[in-house]
Amino acid sequence: MERTTFRDRAVIAAAQGYVLIKADVTEQSAAHVALQQRFGIIGPPATLFFGKDGIEIRGERLIGFEEATEFAARVARTAR
Repeated sequence: MERTTFRDRAVIAAAQGYVLIKADVTEQSAAHVALQQRFGIIGPPATLFFGKDGIEIRGERLIGFEEATEFAARVARTAR
C-alpha cells in the first residue's frame, strides 16, 4: 500500500489532520510479537484506526491491501 494507496492524492487529502504511525514488524522480534498480540493482529499488513479518545474504531480495521478509492472512503468514515 505504501507504493500505491498511500501515495494517492485522495488518500493523502483524506488523511490530513490524522497522526499516522507505522510499525514494521517484519523481523518478528519480541517487541514486534508483543505489539501484534496487544492489538490481536496475526500478521501484517494491518491498518488500525483510533478515535481522538484513543479507542480503536474496530469496524474500520483493515487486514490486507485496499485500493485507494476504498481506503480514502474508510478514512473519511473514521472522522469524528
